[in-house]
Amino acid sequence: MKPIVVLAWLCLAVTLAAGSPVLDEDASAAASVQRGRMQFMFRCGGCHALDVNRTGPALRGVVGRPAGSLGTFGYSSSLAHSGVVWSEQMLDQWLTAPSRLVPGTRMTVTVKSAEDRHTLIAYLRSVSR
Repeated sequence: MKPIVVLAWLCLAVTLAAGSPVLDEDASAAASVQRGRMQFMFRCGGCHALDVNRTGPALRGVVGRPAGSLGTFGYSSSLAHSGVVWSEQMLDQWLTAPSRLVPGTRMTVTVKSAEDRHTLIAYLRSVSR
């Protein structure tokens, strides 16, 4: 076997034995999305669904969408005229304190844990593509 082939196999073996950072990041991201899915079901599912409006609007595609713009839902005037676009940073602020971000909103539920907010947002991002 040529030395370059042996070196390539050796590098591959060392990478696999040590754990590939790319594979570890992918696995971590997938786990975060799964935890976020559970967060969504237990924390948000009473008022929200992905594809139908309930007490709150449908949330599939929310990341990147202007607040109050889903034409099939009756938003509060304050949210509909807020000018907010749902980026990950805005969702984090929203889930921390909705009425601080948009005074007069009807949403009162908060998510105190930063980890819970981040996994929930990872899930919402995954269903917004």
